[in-house]
Amino acid sequence: MNDLLSFHKEELAGETSNLVHLKTQAFRSIPSFKGSGPSGEWTVSDTIHLLCDEVKDATLRIDRLLHVEENEIMEGQKRGVEDVEVDVDITIAKQWRAFRNGYISWHLESQRYGLDFLRPQKFYSRE
Repeated sequence: MNDLLSFHKEELAGETSNLVHLKTQAFRSIPSFKGSGPSGEWTVSDTIHLLCDEVKDATLRIDRLLHVEENEIMEGQKRGVEDVEVDVDITIAKQWRAFRNGYISWHLESQRYGLDFLRPQKFYSRE
């Protein structure tokens, strides 16, 4: 995720030694990889889409894993099963959710990444 969020800043600075560019070069060297470029060449945009899909899939896998565990834990608690592991598992699920929800927000708010153009504009009406 960090590679995706820092790519804009790196691209503006002309940096090409980053994950996006290195993966793009690697995919271009594989004849079976077809991209969206005019000649079917793999592009930076293709790599970004691929990385976004990978991040989304990994996040959904973790969410599903923790959700199933949390549901099972809650069912056990309803039946009166008390266990120290239950508290730990719920804590882990809560920590993951807090990290997941705050990670992108932090990057959007940090001036270091130059992503303020992605934030919604605030509209104030005084009529």
